[in-house]
Amino acid sequence: MRPVRPDGPGHSHSHSYSHAHIPADDEAKAHLIASANHDRLVSIGAQKVRRCETAIARIRLALRILSLLLCSGILIVLGQVVAVYYKHKDYVVAHDQTPDQRLWARGLDMRPTLVLLGASVAATAASAVLCVASFSKAVRRITKVGNVVTVLFAAFGIAVWVAAAVYFKVDDLDKTKHYDFLSYTCARRHDKALDNAVGNLGSLCGQMRAAWWGALAEGVLEIVSLATVVRAWWVGREGERYRRLGGRGWGWGVGE
Repeated sequence: MRPVRPDGPGHSHSHSYSHAHIPADDEAKAHLIASANHDRLVSIGAQKVRRCETAIARIRLALRILSLLLCSGILIVLGQVVAVYYKHKDYVVAHDQTPDQRLWARGLDMRPTLVLLGASVAATAASAVLCVASFSKAVRRITKVGNVVTVLFAAFGIAVWVAAAVYFKVDDLDKTKHYDFLSYTCARRHDKALDNAVGNLGSLCGQMRAAWWGALAEGVLEIVSLATVVRAWWVGREGERYRRLGGRGWGWGVGE
């Protein structure tokens, strides 16, 4: 008997015969299993995206509340300091063995302190508006609206606080002047006669320095707020990928 070649008619008939007799149920089961695995992977990825967006939304809300509290604290501290100055602006202090002197020198430069106070007023108002706006889901959650609002307010906060803090510190470090309110107060913080007249000048000095550090901390908080936008954008890209894979609406609009 002549052998059948592998590529001959006999082999082709056998190969076609085997494919023709694969049960249709097995093919359907294999397709269902593959589809189920695909859906499961997409679902796991989408859940991960939602958890990330929820975490970002909560961090952003916490930053907004913390920023409002810090701005308010700086405003209260500087407001008290400025009130002390204007209340005792024309006071004259009597010394035992030296001529009487004014409590605050004439021509004392209040501009750096007032600039920092103005920055705290503007930033506190902006933070309050943003916290109230956060009651809206469109702002509170990781949405395009929420990201745009965060960028605008964070950029405003960074500009205000950095400009005010730099001006405040540069003026304080100018050795040729030292007639700004901060330098004058800190240089006389151990004068008992002045302390008896206006209170603890050392405390006023410490409050103003704390306000300056608070301004720097505010700038850092606003930078972190911008970082949440970058992170939300990256997570949003992942959400878009899973949405394309699964044909479902994952991604933006999730969060607390």
